[in-house]
Formats: sequence, structure tokens, C-alpha cells
Amino acid sequence: MLTLLINFSLSLELLAEETFGKIPNKNRKRPQNTALPFPTSNKRYLGKKVYFKMKRKVDQLTFLFPINLANYVNVDYIIYLLDHEGSGSIYQYLLSRGYATTFGSFVILEDSQTVPLAVYCQPTEKGIVDPYFIVETVFKYLKAACSDGVDEKLWESMKQINELNFRFQEKEEGDSLVSSILDRMGTSNVTQKYLGAPSQLSLDVEVENKILGFFHPDNFNLYVGSDSFSDTEATSNGPRLTEHEYFYSTPYLVTNFTEEQLEAWRNVETDPELHLPQPNTFVPNNFEIFDIEDDAGKLPTEIVSRDEADMSIWWLQDQEWMQPKLYTGCKIFPNQITRNARTWALENMISDIYGLVKNLALYEAWEADFNPIVDFDESWYIVVFGHSDPKKVEDVLNKMLDVLFNLDFTVDDALFKSNVVLPVQEHYDEDHEGSYHFADKYIDSIVFQEFVDWTDVKKAAGEISQLEVKEYMTNFLADISLSCSTFGNVGKEHAIRYSNIVKEKLVEHGSTIQNEDRRSLKDQNINQLPSGPSHVIRRSMKNPDEVNSATLVMFQIGREEADCGIEGSPPYTVKAFTGLLELIMGQSCFSYLRTEVTF
Repeated sequence: MLTLLINFSLSLELLAEETFGKIPNKNRKRPQNTALPFPTSNKRYLGKKVYFKMKRKVDQLTFLFPINLANYVNVDYIIYLLDHEGSGSIYQYLLSRGYATTFGSFVILEDSQTVPLAVYCQPTEKGIVDPYFIVETVFKYLKAACSDGVDEKLWESMKQINELNFRFQEKEEGDSLVSSILDRMGTSNVTQKYLGAPSQLSLDVEVENKILGFFHPDNFNLYVGSDSFSDTEATSNGPRLTEHEYFYSTPYLVTNFTEEQLEAWRNVETDPELHLPQPNTFVPNNFEIFDIEDDAGKLPTEIVSRDEADMSIWWLQDQEWMQPKLYTGCKIFPNQITRNARTWALENMISDIYGLVKNLALYEAWEADFNPIVDFDESWYIVVFGHSDPKKVEDVLNKMLDVLFNLDFTVDDALFKSNVVLPVQEHYDEDHEGSYHFADKYIDSIVFQEFVDWTDVKKAAGEISQLEVKEYMTNFLADISLSCSTFGNVGKEHAIRYSNIVKEKLVEHGSTIQNEDRRSLKDQNINQLPSGPSHVIRRSMKNPDEVNSATLVMFQIGREEADCGIEGSPPYTVKAFTGLLELIMGQSCFSYLRTEVTF
């Protein structure tokens, strides 16, 4: 049996037909997965805990569940349940308790008769010492997720999300597209006409429930990998590895679960913190391409001035790509910009505090292919880009603003230190920084009048309390100027509405909006360098483990104009030309340095 997919090129299709068409067709039937390669009745194959030594300093924990059904069944539903990272998920449960930093699942096609599903996580040191906590958590979740069979509303929500991702997937290279289609055909009982489109799927409750029935303690193996394991002696978190794999001599050891362990997992109690996700309410359903308005230009237009609404609103309606996508954002400028170590530390700390909650609170928006961002810098940027369904865009904007204005600045001090203070200090630790960041830092010393030393930022972060971060946020937003922009499949009324949502929420929480253009405030800290070569900086790395070097060349060209034209210049002119210059120079410089001079 030969499956041949040719992507877009007629000449390639003819060549393939001429080459492969000569292979005789023996009318072989597609293989049927009728025999379980790891029979549940035979403990020789299942109920194993396999320890192995990792070659990298990354620990790994993998469950392997074989699925014993005829043909290649579609396992999207169980993968969706396992990969979910929102409320009630295994990922959030383990992450919040310090046992793992990643969690997910994927199908392994080992041969034509095997469709095992792997569930993996990257455990922390705590998780590798106590992997049975992770095992118990997985079976608690599976008991809650599988006991009542497939949730039809949730299945439909998953189908909508998959169809959305398939319909609007990013452009990819031909070989990648063909490979993904073949993978899809290999893991789903579908016709060639289907080619992976989720809209062709229909719910088969009986099959879905049969799939869920394979996820129990009597049908899995556990693989635990760590570079801390040893083949010479037992360690504090694992036995001595007495066997070696044939091809790469990887040390490993196969052990059996005890009946007591299996019985405990068979009878786990469900936990209210582990539950199925709710159907996603952020999935867009309005894909209308709005009529081009009479005054829509080829460049961004200021449709509301500061004199009219105490904020500037810029708008550009897409007239080329005609896709139901948009970008909308508001830049927030304080009454003054202070560039020092304490401010830098505060910017990073509030970003980390927001990051701790936004991944969970906004997970469904991200899952529905929206990207809500709050960027904390010398000016703050509130951005949403994704689909242009007006109702869903408003829902995402309101949700992300509610998250921002309900940040908790009273968490446990130990949690604040580990999740906020230490990450900032590690980021600004010169003894562990990479070569590029080291070079970039010294460029700052020339570009900016107020150079900020990283050692001072690290020190400042250790002296700042949660209430001081809250006070910084309050003071930053007290007296502000707004510059908003909306581009894509949007009319003027959409741009105005989205900007007003941000403005009204800021005013509701105490901000005073000033009729001032403060976009040039950042310029006050920038040195105007003379034209021509001006500075060469050479420094030795402080990180003894960094074996790489870096050369960073920076040209001061002018304003980026990301806020749509200042002092009469056409919007994005400098940004567009420098982007084109990068495309021209990038590959040429890389090829020269790598191939000709082998630098």
C-alpha cells in the first residue's frame, strides 16, 4: 500500500507519477490493528516502571497507554483532556504544587500495529523524588474525566477549536504540510478526502468511550528518566541501573509495580481541583469580512484625536489579505519616565506577578487563537491579536483587563520570593548571563543617558515588597496618556469601541486620562550619537560556564514609529525600510560568516 501526497507543484506530481506509477499495485488492504501488542492479561508487558539515565540535565516522566482497537482510531478527545492547561487540569495541579513544569501527550506510531499514547511531564526535583504523587494525580484526573464517558458538549467544543486551528493554520513549507497530513492519516480512521479537516469528524460515543476505557492502572508502563540516576550505585531518588540498552548503552532498570501500588491507583478518590474543562466560550463564530469603508486608506489613519476624546485612535482596514484577523492595542504613557535600577526591577516584578495568573485566567482565550498581552515597560502596552469576531474580541479585552486589575499583592512571602523575586534576580545575574545579553547590556551604556547596571537591578529586586509593587502600579496608572491603534478586518466603529473598553476600565480603576502626546518621553533618555563609527566596547564574560562569544553591531537609525507617525513622517516608514534591509542583509551576512570566513 502506498500513500502519495504531492503539494501544489504540477511538475513534481508528474515526476512522482512517472517514478512511483511503475510500482505494481497488489491491492493490499490497509493494516488492521486487531491485536494488542501489550496484552493487559500478560504482566510481562505491562505494569512496568522503567528507570533510565538521561544524557541531558532534564528529568522526564512518561506514561505509555496502548490502545487496543481495530484500525487507527482518532484520539483527539483524550489528548485534548490531557493537554488542557486551564482550570482543573493536571498541568495546573502539578505546577502549583511544585511537582512538574510541563505536561502533555502525543501518539507514537512505532509500527503499523501499534498506537500507544504517551503522557509526559518534566518533573521538578520534588517530582523525580516522588513520582508516585504524579502517577496518583494522573489517575485521579482520569477517573474524573473517563468515568462518565465522553462529554458531548466538551467534544463539540474541542472540535470547534481543532477546526479553527486547521482552517487558519499558519502557512508552512510543503514538506511539513504533507508530513502533518500523513501523520493525521496514520492516527485516524479517515479517507484520503478528509486530510485532517476536523469539520469532517462526527462524534461516535461508543468508540470514544472505548478509547477512554484504556486509561486505567492496569494498562500502562511508567518511564522515569534522570541524569541523577547511576549504573554504579543507588541514588537518593532511584535504584542502581544494572542493564544497558543495546544501541547507545543507556543505563536502565525494569521493575514491576506491586499489587498494592496498582490497587491504590485503581481506588483513588477524585479531587475537586482535578476536573474536566468547561466548553470554551471564547471560540469565535463570526468570520465575516467587513465591507471596506469609503475612507479606508492604504496607511493608518487617525480617526479620533486627543482633542476629541483625550486619546488618539489610529485605524487601518485590511484591503489585501481579507482574513478575519485583527490587531488592537493601547499604549499607556505615565506622566514621566524614570530609568533606574528600582524601576527596572519593578517592571519585571509586576510582569511576573501578572504572568503567574494570566496563563490560567486567559488560557481559554489563548486556546481559541487569541493572544492577549500586557507588556510592562517604560510605557505599558495592552494588546490583543487574533480573530476579528467583535463579540469575542470584547470578551477577551474585558477578561484580560479584569485579570490586570485584580492582581493579588498579598500572596505568601515564600511564594512571592520564589516566583517573582528570584526569577528577576536570576535574569539580571551577570555570573549566569549569556554572551548576547552581556553584549546587549553594554550597548545600553552607550545608547541611553541613564545607564542601568544589572547588579543594581538584582539588588533592588531583593529589597522590594509586594505592597511596593502594588504602589508602583497605582502610581504608574494615576496620570496617563493613551495612544491606541486597531488594524485588520475592522471598521472604524470597532477600533473606537475597543479603545474605549480599555479607556473606561482604566478610568473605572482611578486613572486620569490627559490630553497630551507623551510618545516622545522615551526619547529624552536616548543619546544622539554622531554619524559614523563611534564606539567599540570589549568586555570579558563574567559567566565561567559560557563558552560562546558575541559580537553585536548596532546602528542608530531613528524612531521606530510604532505608534503611527510623529512630526509628520509617514507611519512605519523607518520600520518598514529597516525590516527590508534586515531581509537583504541577514542571509548574506550569515552565509559569508559561516561559509567563507567560517567565523
